[in-house]
Amino acid sequence: MTPKQLEVLDFIQAYQAKHRGVSPTLAEMASGLGYSTKTRASVSGLLDGLEREGRIRRERRRARAITIIPHNPLAGFTTAQLQAEIDARAAASAPMVAACGDCGERAASPTLIECNRTVCPMRVREAA
Repeated sequence: MTPKQLEVLDFIQAYQAKHRGVSPTLAEMASGLGYSTKTRASVSGLLDGLEREGRIRRERRRARAITIIPHNPLAGFTTAQLQAEIDARAAASAPMVAACGDCGERAASPTLIECNRTVCPMRVREAA
C-alpha cells in the first residue's frame, strides 16, 4: 500500500466513524485530503488500487458505498511458519514469573497458585 493509499484509507475510516458508517463522496475525499475538486480522478485511482489490494470493496453505481475490509497481517503464513516465529520469540524473551496479586506467592509459569482466595489473581512479569 502506498502512502497516499494509506492516507485515503485513513480518511475513509475517520469519515465513516464520524458519520455513522456513511462513506465520503469522491469530492469530499478530494477536498478533505487537500486536493482540488478537479482531481477526483486521482482519488478514484487510489480507490481502484485499494480495491485491487483487497483493502476496500465498492458497490458500482452506488454513491457512498465503500466497505473497508479488515486486513489480516497473518494471511499467507502457514501454521508451521507461525509456530516457528512464536517459538523463536519465546526463546529470545526474558524468563517470566507469575505472582499472586494478593499473597505474593510466585511460580515459574502462570499456573494457578494456591493462596487464601478461591481464585488467585495472577500477575505475570519478567523475572528479576
